[in-house]
Amino acid sequence: MEIAEQINVEELLKLVMTRPWHKGCEIIQEDGKVKVKYEDNTEHPPGLRKMPKGGTFMSSNSRVENGLFWDIGSDDFGSPEKALLAILQSPEPVDVNPQTFSFNLNKDK
Repeated sequence: MEIAEQINVEELLKLVMTRPWHKGCEIIQEDGKVKVKYEDNTEHPPGLRKMPKGGTFMSSNSRVENGLFWDIGSDDFGSPEKALLAILQSPEPVDVNPQTFSFNLNKDK
């Protein structure tokens, strides 16, 4: 019997998806692309920022330490299996809200 025939997918996912933030990850297939999304639906104390509405997405770049990071856009991971590997290898999602800066544009001051 082949290994694939012996593995219960739900049990395997319970064993490998062990980090608390894994529960917020979702593999999305749309327009022929496979993306990884993280949605932080937890309540936060006043004053603490949370993930942007609509979630944050996983991207890849060879210049980043392990090649994976969280951003406002997502790369195509090609298959749900590769997306799952990316989730397991990625760092914990971080807040990717754009920073807001105030500049005094009044030249008289």
